[in-house]
Amino acid sequence: MSQPSAMQSNMPPAAAPTPDEKTMAMVAHFGNIFTWGWAGIIIYLWKKDSSKYLAFHGLSAGIMGVVLGIVGSAVCIGPLIMIVFSVIAGMKVMNGEYYEYPLIGQKVREAIYK
Repeated sequence: MSQPSAMQSNMPPAAAPTPDEKTMAMVAHFGNIFTWGWAGIIIYLWKKDSSKYLAFHGLSAGIMGVVLGIVGSAVCIGPLIMIVFSVIAGMKVMNGEYYEYPLIGQKVREAIYK
């Protein structure tokens, strides 16, 4: 049996996400490509009280999309970085995994699972 990674060992025990939760988490991440983070923010606000999994992914996707969309556009590489991270995150959540964006993942996890 493999050892959990440092990120996974810090995650609180939780039930496996339902197929609907996986789909909504994918929409939050893939939605960054088209909505600059607003899909994640809407999912976070809608589901924050009923699903920690969706709260985590919605808030993560929302923050990353807004930051890279607004700040990153000034340097022209932000949208490309956002697309790459959104695709990686979307693929991870299809498998029911947590994905933490660099720089903000730990803070979001601490905020959701306080």
